[in-house]
Amino acid sequence: MRNKFKLLSAALLLASTAFAQTEVPMSMYVPLFESGVWYDSQNFEQWVPGQNPEENFFISRVRPRERFVNVNTQAYPEEDANGKKVLWWMPISNGDWTLNLPSYTMRNDIFSLWSYLDVHGGWNQPMLRSSGTFSDVCHKNGVRNTVLVFFDSSGYIDYTNPNANSVSKFFSILFKEVDGKFINAERLVKMFRYYGIGGWSINPESSMSQATAEKLQDFIVACHEEAEKLGWGDQWNVCWYDSMLNSGGVSFSMNTLYASNQNWFAYRLDKTKMVADHFFLNYNHGENQIKQAVRQATSLNQSSYDVYTGQHIGTRGLGDSWRAIMENPISIGTWGEHSQNNIFYNSTDKGSAPETLSQVYTEKLEMFFSGGNRNTKKAPDYISARGDLSYENMKNFNGVATKVVAQSTLSELPFVTYFSLGNGLNNSEKGEKFSEFQWYNLGMQDFMPTWRWWIVDNAGNVPADAINCDLSYEEAYMGANSLKVSGATAKSNIHLFKTKFAVTGNETLTLVYKLREGSDPKLKLTYSLEGSENTFHEITVPAAKEGEWTTATWTLSDQGIGSGDVIACLGASVENTDSKYAVYIGQLSIVDPAKTYNPVKPEIITTGYEYQMNHSAYNYETIKLIWKAKDSTDPWVSVYNDEVDTWYYEVMFREDGGEPKLANRTTSWAAVTAVPLSATAKTFQVGVRAVAPDGETRSEIAWLDETFEHKYEYKTGIVFDGRKIVPNEEFTITLEDPTIPTAHWKLMDENGVVVSECDGQEITASCENVGLYSLYVSFLNPTPEDPSAVYENTYDGLIVITPEATGRYPKADFTFDEDIDISDGAKNVTFTFNGVKGEGYTSNAVELTDGTHFFATDPAVLGKPDVLTMAAWVKPMNLAGQVMSLRDLGTNPSWGSTWIYLEREKVSNQVQFCLMGRDRGADFKDMFSGVEVRAGSWYHIAMVLDRPNREVRLYVNGKRTNTQSVSFKTSYDLYSLGTEGFQGAIDEVQFWNKALTDEEMKVAMYGYTGGKEIPAGLQGYWIFEDLVSESSKKYPNLGHAGEAYPGGIFKGTSMSDRDNVTPSIVSGSTWLSGSTKVEATLTWDFKGASQVDLSNPEAPVVTYDKAGEYPAKLTVTNAYGTDVKEILVKVKDGGSSVDDVLKPSVVISPTVFTDHVTIALADEGLYSVNVYDLNGLLVKTLRKNCAENETIHMDLQVAPGMYLMKVLRNGLTLESAKIIKK
Repeated sequence: MRNKFKLLSAALLLASTAFAQTEVPMSMYVPLFESGVWYDSQNFEQWVPGQNPEENFFISRVRPRERFVNVNTQAYPEEDANGKKVLWWMPISNGDWTLNLPSYTMRNDIFSLWSYLDVHGGWNQPMLRSSGTFSDVCHKNGVRNTVLVFFDSSGYIDYTNPNANSVSKFFSILFKEVDGKFINAERLVKMFRYYGIGGWSINPESSMSQATAEKLQDFIVACHEEAEKLGWGDQWNVCWYDSMLNSGGVSFSMNTLYASNQNWFAYRLDKTKMVADHFFLNYNHGENQIKQAVRQATSLNQSSYDVYTGQHIGTRGLGDSWRAIMENPISIGTWGEHSQNNIFYNSTDKGSAPETLSQVYTEKLEMFFSGGNRNTKKAPDYISARGDLSYENMKNFNGVATKVVAQSTLSELPFVTYFSLGNGLNNSEKGEKFSEFQWYNLGMQDFMPTWRWWIVDNAGNVPADAINCDLSYEEAYMGANSLKVSGATAKSNIHLFKTKFAVTGNETLTLVYKLREGSDPKLKLTYSLEGSENTFHEITVPAAKEGEWTTATWTLSDQGIGSGDVIACLGASVENTDSKYAVYIGQLSIVDPAKTYNPVKPEIITTGYEYQMNHSAYNYETIKLIWKAKDSTDPWVSVYNDEVDTWYYEVMFREDGGEPKLANRTTSWAAVTAVPLSATAKTFQVGVRAVAPDGETRSEIAWLDETFEHKYEYKTGIVFDGRKIVPNEEFTITLEDPTIPTAHWKLMDENGVVVSECDGQEITASCENVGLYSLYVSFLNPTPEDPSAVYENTYDGLIVITPEATGRYPKADFTFDEDIDISDGAKNVTFTFNGVKGEGYTSNAVELTDGTHFFATDPAVLGKPDVLTMAAWVKPMNLAGQVMSLRDLGTNPSWGSTWIYLEREKVSNQVQFCLMGRDRGADFKDMFSGVEVRAGSWYHIAMVLDRPNREVRLYVNGKRTNTQSVSFKTSYDLYSLGTEGFQGAIDEVQFWNKALTDEEMKVAMYGYTGGKEIPAGLQGYWIFEDLVSESSKKYPNLGHAGEAYPGGIFKGTSMSDRDNVTPSIVSGSTWLSGSTKVEATLTWDFKGASQVDLSNPEAPVVTYDKAGEYPAKLTVTNAYGTDVKEILVKVKDGGSSVDDVLKPSVVISPTVFTDHVTIALADEGLYSVNVYDLNGLLVKTLRKNCAENETIHMDLQVAPGMYLMKVLRNGLTLESAKIIKK
């Protein structure tokens, strides 16, 4: 760590706190209980609340809200609101076992369909360590939450023998009795209440003695009774997985409710009492098992809706027996999988970028609950086959909303929603971004629409042209989302919120909205009142200025709503829109302006934890802050935010004594905050303030009485686009951190020979030969301990030079006669293409377009040898999923032996290939490749498994990248590529029954086509040039195992003919030539021309008949990318052009852009265009030799916000301008 260096001018850095979207990876920042500590009597029986301030991260501060029933505002009034329910026993995180605490990683589970849940089981939330913000969002929506108790197969459980194992010891503590009463039942329930956790989800997979089983049943019933006494009875609940007999024996063969397991459902000593509130059936059920469970529950005089039919979502697709489940009086339980739910994990259908993944995940949740059409009134019929979790397949899913009644807690004012899901690439406050950090905080999720969606016309029917509704990341007023209403419709009525708002008429209704185009919103707010719920009244939304947030307010009494009225439903109506229509709703609220709020100023806790954390850079510092607003009169009862007139808290900061600025928001009394700072900042302070339920009133800021120095370490990364490069083609690599004054660079070939060396903030070079080249970079990296410290890193195999025969990145260029004079009449001008089309020939590849698709063959192609090699070319199009595996078929793809996944390596924060084995983390350690994976690039990957020599090896692009001495497991029945979210292409698949050497691997990566001999040991070899036959979907095996082992693409978890997918062919590896042509397209655009002859696309003839200056643009596109050249054509009429005024040398436009910026250049020369965030971080660079009057088109796929663009020619800065991404 060190104080920042004054290396760049304030003009360059712009002394701002905003910067380009940044993920701040964090490890667990609060302590969890160590394994087994809760089974220790010295902890459990002596623990008292409030001793550790960091408990505040796990305490809920939102009071559980009650739901209400109004059948007249149900989509299906005939359904019982207290009938069929959903237990969502799924994980709630992004796969990181550090739970779902707020973080600065957008990619996380933003579950939002709360209106259809009874319980969120939080399968990966451990004992008494569930994030307080997760409990907050559950409580806000009237959903009960639980933490997991998982008794795996670790040993026989007997509470009378506490030394047998940890669970036996735990039970011996819990079951202590005095005078026939469990003395620890009250203590346990009080602990749950203190943290705001509703109860237990119990997954028993270890046998126990019958005495232990009966004592556990007795204890659970006692906890129910204690919860009622403590006022926690409406929250306390127990979920029980159907895997145990009354006797304590484990059995997975029941799959229903029988007399032999009923004691875990209804109490054996008193059948009127429940043991499990939610009895979760195992997954192997059909209609008979479902009806049996209903009969058994009814015979016990208990509701059959307290039995939940288990659905293993993901591994078993969308589950089984849906018609029987939906049409019988039984509830729905979902599970899948251990660390992140499978719908979330398989939401990379349209890409793995966090915004895209979040959008797809949200839409898939809507499909799961409301049906594949995302309209509860237009649900598809019940599925008869499991299918998979692909976006296309989920469009066919029946959903649950036709039988499960959507619930609401919206019965009191104020009501404010901004439609924020609780994550984003950036964070907004009233339409202005206050942070460009990625973020995640479920506690800040707003009230979501009750139905997702319920859209009808005036007759109550679903319109054929129903409007589209989305919780969009495109625009945000607060947080990162808004409600987007878009598309063409004649008339669509949208039911949004089920409410029970008793009003006086003096309240203010507010709508904040933005139009994408035009000024007419074509939108009306609608409402209905109790007593006439089906009669909707309309409020016309006024005109607005295109592209700007507009606020409209109405007093309820002016809209005919008076004292004594109860608003039963809020919605919207859209009429006569076209395909370009889009309106974004950023706020909808009803607030009583006469009501005053007095949010209590927090008091910062200053002991018991460290403020400053070891995460920093030149543009941010991370701070942990914990506070309190009120002391509880009972230390076992936590204070809720509504007791201190608070909705949420804002973490504030000021740098160098300046004005306070917003840095973070949370509902908890604790936060870890990435404080955005300018690189020129010397010091900063942090504080916190409370925001009232109206979203407007704020307390004073409580400042921490400490000033921090802005210390940071250099960002050590580099900027390199990784596009296809061929021999002798120039490329540039730059430093990520612009505050580093200079670096030493060396480019080396595979033999370590230096081919280029220089000093500076970038290296520009070319390579003569095909192959892998490594990059060495070093620079001074002083620390207080070592002022002369040097950072060094070698990026092994970073630059990939591939054959020009397979094509290259295109280059747009052209010439024409610039002396265009029309004084004698219209003139024809020929534009001659002289750029690079980049065409070539590659092999064929097959595309895995869905995250559940995989390539495989009959595993007998290899059998189960002690030595094997799997190799293939792969091109990931997203950065997630299982790439290659030895795994189990017909079950979870993560079960089996050995896998290569795309995983993020925590130290470098890079996505890399990672070889994993069963017993991961114990015996078989994760093997990262050290090679950063870029979406859209080809990589040759291979794993060598050598049991006799206890050796496992990982290769990338022919180079060994990791080795481990360990045996691989033989418990697998499939060799495959793809699934679990992987999307991309595969080429040249090889399965060997031998361990390839390093030298053999370098040969194998180039394949054995073109008459080469197939080597011994290559049993399975598939290229994708020809199918087995015209009617087949499979490819022949060219390996020595022969034609009996064709390979194909399959979906889901089976290799049945039904699941054999028709392959999609794309261009193959950029390293391998073949028969598939990489073709280029030339697209010309001539403004101001009277006629264009494109009969020869490489020499179009253009006719000009009017004087002026007109852009001529050429776009060249092939499989490797797109390049654009644009130039101003000057047409004269008599010796002078229309405009003889001196033109500026550089014109940047537009300065407010959507996806690209043009740079018009008056003079020829070598230009560099650099784009920086407002703290000077280089986010995009381009170098190009340009002709006179040429225009550069620069694609800028960056986060919305402000940036600095610098244009240099021959090393001299010509122009600097601020540009804004919409």
